[in-house]
Amino acid sequence: MTRSCCAAFVVAGAALAAGALGCAGAGPKLGGEPVRVSGVYAHPPTGALLPERIGALSRSGVTRWDDAETNVGASYDDGSRARITVYVYPAGVARAGRLLGEFAGASGTLQQLHPAALREASAIVRAPRPDGRAVGFEARFKLLDVASGAPDRTLLDVFQCGRWFLKIRATHASDYPIDAALADVLAEVRCADLARKPPLGTAPTIDLDASLPGEGVSPAAEWIAHAAAQLAWIQQHVTPEDLAYGIPDQDPALWLSAWESTLEVREEIRRDGEAASDAFLDGMQAVRDAGFLEAYVWSSYLGFLPPPAALAPRVEDFERWRENALPAHRHEVRAAARLGDRD
Repeated sequence: MTRSCCAAFVVAGAALAAGALGCAGAGPKLGGEPVRVSGVYAHPPTGALLPERIGALSRSGVTRWDDAETNVGASYDDGSRARITVYVYPAGVARAGRLLGEFAGASGTLQQLHPAALREASAIVRAPRPDGRAVGFEARFKLLDVASGAPDRTLLDVFQCGRWFLKIRATHASDYPIDAALADVLAEVRCADLARKPPLGTAPTIDLDASLPGEGVSPAAEWIAHAAAQLAWIQQHVTPEDLAYGIPDQDPALWLSAWESTLEVREEIRRDGEAASDAFLDGMQAVRDAGFLEAYVWSSYLGFLPPPAALAPRVEDFERWRENALPAHRHEVRAAARLGDRD
């Protein structure tokens, strides 16, 4: 069993800050180097093709962030009305929460670059749209601090594509047909192709925080149950074809099943008088006892998305309850399901 240790991701209302167990994401950073290329650019590790033109957009440059060109971005422009940059970079091992963490980091970076940007909408998206298997998260922002006539919208899409992330960032004028342009991009740079090169492992296992005590000892037993329940849910509800892209972070049932199992095991251990003191798990028991476990899952994992209409009032009630009953309670992740390599 592989063990790793990293900070957990946390959602506070609609803002997600991340650093999930495993810390696999290595997104584009400042200081990249231009790649000299004419004609179609082929991403060396995957063979993904970034053409000179996509629809009405012309490629203005390709940038790399490592010597092997595993981490690259290609920018496309439509005069002064739009710029779309397509990033392909390693995603690391597929763990539950990987996509959530990467989207959080990418969103945070964008808002650091544009502090006055107002998030207008967030959504779960698929590539290629509308019925592809690959799932991503999307955020759309209005830029409040740009001069008149400059582009005033920014869009961010992040997809997990097997061992690769596909990130698309678009800055565009309000009346620019951005959805049509995105469809053109996703038709050219296919998440399905990235997911096959190289293939993603499907052998399920779990990762544990290295600071936990040994197996069978509380709270390690509870966290092992947490990750094991994730694996059981994946095996029951996710096809191998879908799993090739990564663990489906967008489904709250994955997280709800994990927490229900975790707290059932902790209750059994507590009845035996062997439950170790753990303020976070005790707080989670209080959440469940108050009937807010489903609302907690939505708020703490998918809080950047509007909740389903039937759940929205419950999420609001939960946020008020948490502020009064558990003001110091912060979300933790100390174990997660992951997918190993194929033989």
